[in-house]
Amino acid sequence: MSTHDRLVSHQGSAVLWHKKLYTFGVYGLVISTLLSLFIGSESTWTENFYAFWAGPISSQNTAIIMWWVRVPQILTALCAGAVLATSGAAMQNLMRNDLADPYLIGIASGGGLGAALAIASGLVDLLGLPSLALCSFLGALCSSVWIDLKARKLNGQQASHDPALLVLTGVALNLFLSALLTLTIALSGERLGSIWRWLVGHIAVLNWYELGILMGISLLSLRLLLSQSRALELLANGPEVAWSLGLNVKKVRNLTLIACSLGVGTVVSYCGIIGFIGLLIPHFLRPLLAGNSQQLLKFSMVFGAWSLLLCHLASMLFPLNIPIGVVTGVLGGGTFLITLQQQGVNR
Repeated sequence: MSTHDRLVSHQGSAVLWHKKLYTFGVYGLVISTLLSLFIGSESTWTENFYAFWAGPISSQNTAIIMWWVRVPQILTALCAGAVLATSGAAMQNLMRNDLADPYLIGIASGGGLGAALAIASGLVDLLGLPSLALCSFLGALCSSVWIDLKARKLNGQQASHDPALLVLTGVALNLFLSALLTLTIALSGERLGSIWRWLVGHIAVLNWYELGILMGISLLSLRLLLSQSRALELLANGPEVAWSLGLNVKKVRNLTLIACSLGVGTVVSYCGIIGFIGLLIPHFLRPLLAGNSQQLLKFSMVFGAWSLLLCHLASMLFPLNIPIGVVTGVLGGGTFLITLQQQGVNR
């Protein structure tokens, strides 16, 4: 067999493996969604099925719980997981660092601070709920721009081979913004005194108006990020290489930062700060995709939605009803330590 034939055979095997992996993720997502609809309820599966079939306008108690509690929570988990994982994969390609994560480097904390300031200042009461997502987006965008500038500066100093520099910079920003967020809550009295659960992340019971805003912005963010998957793959090889191939590096950077900030900021404004999904999912998918960065964003979207839905299901079934942010924090924190060790940061 010639070299060309072996190359074609290898590419064909890779494509087949990617299709199987993607199909596995989609089937797992569908099955987990069905389980989340019907598990953990005092009603039987048959009663839950008829309640789902009755629709949101039914006056039955089971149907009300199904359509006004369970379905919104499931859709919220799907949107949040997809946005956080896809944003994490995009930021890792953009910054050429496998440890870049919206939670870890402070983007989520920036969005949380923006949302808290909007509530504490009374802006949400004055302008309505969309102002909450807007302020959270602005906070996340400011954090994204600052981290991106710092990452480019480190790359220019040939420091990109040491991921600890960027990670420590992001951790420092995260701690600073978290402290400001805590201070804002502490000084806001009754207006923000009851949202401590929001800080650790949770899947809230949103009404359909709130859910519509979340889903609309999440879909827009995902659409923008997926449209840049090819460009981000080129950029992961270095801005000089991407520029030599005709890529508008500045446009890709700006669009990616805006899309990530828009999605993450909106998720944070409704679900609080859910950590490590953006690190955990791309970290496990990258070896399975053999470094195919173009496919990483699409796969992260599916497996991110699936993973957060499973964490939500686990938090519901646990007797103490642990917030979902605690579940992702425990799993993601362990993965983060392993990743640091693999990259030699702890040497």
